[in-house]
Amino acid sequence: MKLVHCTTGEIDDHSFPPKVKYAILSHVYSTPGHDEWDAYDSGDLQDISRKTVIDNACLLARRNGLKYIWIDSLCINKESFDEVSDTINSLWRYFEGASICLVYLFDLPCSPAPYECVATWKQSLFWARSWSLQELLFPTRSYFYDCNWHFRGDTSSHNFQLFLGRVTDWLPIGRITYSASVARKMSWAAGKKDTRGEDSSYALLGIFDVTMPIMYGEGKELAFRNLQEAILDKTGDMSLFVW
Repeated sequence: MKLVHCTTGEIDDHSFPPKVKYAILSHVYSTPGHDEWDAYDSGDLQDISRKTVIDNACLLARRNGLKYIWIDSLCINKESFDEVSDTINSLWRYFEGASICLVYLFDLPCSPAPYECVATWKQSLFWARSWSLQELLFPTRSYFYDCNWHFRGDTSSHNFQLFLGRVTDWLPIGRITYSASVARKMSWAAGKKDTRGEDSSYALLGIFDVTMPIMYGEGKELAFRNLQEAILDKTGDMSLFVW
């Protein structure tokens, strides 16, 4: 597992689970299989840049007493098939093992109140992506930040958990509901959008606690069939076909 040193910016290799505590970054353009960071440099996002996101994430990790942080674009060699495959199959464990998850909502407006408007939060692109599911479910604790990196909520707060449940319409925040049926878990992913079709299946591996070969280019339908086979082999839960 690679981690970024929050002070020096150096990328260090660690065993997994690492012996050091670390933060992990979750944001709209974090995708383990390919690089979408260029979107931060578009005119629509104005002053937001890749460097700004990384610098602020490292700063917040340090403020929370952590020397290391995992950031997808820095900690995965996306030119390496094996590294991408290993990371995607293990990614949920990275989020589960982090001391804190820093969730950056680049399109959430600033507000003097922490989280008063459900409708405003619902408009964030963050909720529409498949990768956000495991990034919401597995971390022990998540801190949410708006477009200007103002702190907006902490999932250790019961009130904030309830608020996020209203924003997502389903979220059992803070822990994965292992007792939920396969159909129920599949319903959580319904309607999500991804730049690459295969991600709609790859992003669900942790939720179903399965692994599978990662082959970008196989297409959305084949990836989903492979996911179904992996789930059925592990669970035998036939609700997989009726959700």
